[in-house]
Amino acid sequence: MNAALNWRREQDTLYLQGALESNTLLPLWEQRRAVTDKLSIINIKAITRVDTAGLALLIQLVADAHRQGGQAVLTGVGHSVKTLAQLYNLPHAIFPLEN
Repeated sequence: MNAALNWRREQDTLYLQGALESNTLLPLWEQRRAVTDKLSIINIKAITRVDTAGLALLIQLVADAHRQGGQAVLTGVGHSVKTLAQLYNLPHAIFPLEN
């Protein structure tokens, strides 16, 4: 059984919690433009699982934020997500990890 995906926006930070997978991400996908306006941080520390569809959504959230005047970076990135990003050879411009 997969956990749900929850999110909340506080000022310029988007907090994601739960499973970021193909069967949980549709509600966030549909609201992505509303939650990414002038977004600076996407905190995924509370994400329990990510598949390739979830990785693609993170990339899209960053791109949407940049188009809307934000400079979104990803924080709280765990080892498994970093490994996925490395396997796909994602450049920092597409998948910006906080230093």
